[in-house]
Amino acid sequence: MTKNEILSSLNKPHDFVLALVEFLDGDAHRVRYLRRPFQREPDFAGSWPGRGRGDDGCCAGDCDA
Repeated sequence: MTKNEILSSLNKPHDFVLALVEFLDGDAHRVRYLRRPFQREPDFAGSWPGRGRGDDGCCAGDCDA
């Protein structure tokens, strides 16, 4: 993700859903949607681990934002 995308997700959290696509064997894939993937602005000069929490707002399949 770009810095701009992260800042946009923080400024308008209700309008932002991050889609994660995992490509499996063959043509199969799995899609997960994360609402509010960021809780605070990361230190863009250093490294920043993701949220890493179990309550990430993820929903499988279609997500009604």
